[in-house]
Amino acid sequence: MFKYSFFVIVACLVLLTACGMSINGFNNDDGQLKEMEQLSLSTKKLQSETAPNKKQIKSSQVQASAVNESTVSQQQLVKLLEQIGTVERDVIDTIEANGWYESIEEIEPSVEQFEKAIYPIVKDYFTEEFIAREIMDKMEAFFCFCDAPSPLVGKMHLDIHEEIRQSDDQITIVAYQPANQINSGSKFNVMLKEVDGTWKIASLEQLFGSHEESFELTVNDVIAFYNQKEMQLNYLDTRKEPASGTNVHLFEIENSGEWIAVNASNWYTIEGKQYIEQVYEG
Repeated sequence: MFKYSFFVIVACLVLLTACGMSINGFNNDDGQLKEMEQLSLSTKKLQSETAPNKKQIKSSQVQASAVNESTVSQQQLVKLLEQIGTVERDVIDTIEANGWYESIEEIEPSVEQFEKAIYPIVKDYFTEEFIAREIMDKMEAFFCFCDAPSPLVGKMHLDIHEEIRQSDDQITIVAYQPANQINSGSKFNVMLKEVDGTWKIASLEQLFGSHEESFELTVNDVIAFYNQKEMQLNYLDTRKEPASGTNVHLFEIENSGEWIAVNASNWYTIEGKQYIEQVYEG
């Protein structure tokens, strides 16, 4: 009987030990499970915090699109700056047609007369502030053949390699006023403002004149500028300007075969193969 009881006790002890091990195993498994669940929740939270929000993506895309829409292209600027030459010519022609060059003492117009004649010509290209400050306030400067172009700079060439600095509705660029047979060239900071969807010149700041410092135009500078005018140039040669000794770059316009010559120091440009060959002998 005792012997049988001993075996029963041993069997119970073995069974209790086995149950204890099992219980500990379950406890360990339960702890590991809880740790895994906590790690999974942390990972999901991190993913939710770092994952892109669809609304944010849409907003950033719209913002980027708006920036692209408001940025003026080099081609637009080249066209605008060239049109200023036509505006200047139209102003001079209008003054001449009204007889205001002939005798200022007798027929000098009133401010109202001058504004009525000139404002429609310039309003699409200059801001109201520029017109008041640089045109209307300097009315008398227009009434001399020698000074007539001065209040309006005339045609300019965009400096293709300078950065277009934009802030909201304002742009600052660098542009050249080419020399002509009478006057040297100039380099300007040009500020433009967007007015009702149209870019207009707001101010001009002269940096220096070509008689003070050379523009130092390279062959690539000229080619890049004409590319913005959708004109392909083929470089021919660089020769010396007879009087000054400065470099003059010769090109052939691809579509027409016509020649142009550009003075590297001041953007003075002449056209015509025969004339160029006469002036700049190789």
